[in-house]
Amino acid sequence: SMTGYIVLAVIYGGLSASFISITPLVLTNIFGTQAVTTAMGIMNMWCAIGVLIGNPSQGAIYQKFDRPHNSFMAMSIWGFTGLLLAACSYLLLKAIIIRNSPHQHLWSKL
Repeated sequence: SMTGYIVLAVIYGGLSASFISITPLVLTNIFGTQAVTTAMGIMNMWCAIGVLIGNPSQGAIYQKFDRPHNSFMAMSIWGFTGLLLAACSYLLLKAIIIRNSPHQHLWSKL
């Protein structure tokens, strides 16, 4: 049904502005004011690579699996898999940072 996709679009639209507006603040806190432009450039480069790979792959998945059934299930699974891999890599990196930290307080590093 389209209701789920409309709800997802509304939630994404409401939350995506905060992602765009808070990124420079977070990068400034992490890298400092002198390196924030370089950090933003590198971050945007990786985002661009994801967009360049994601859109054609989703189109191919839609053509092969979803179009004959008039659904978006395979594309939804592909998107969920990407988000799950991103979350797992984030948690793995945070665990590495916490383990290598001299102060191993779990909640202060999350």
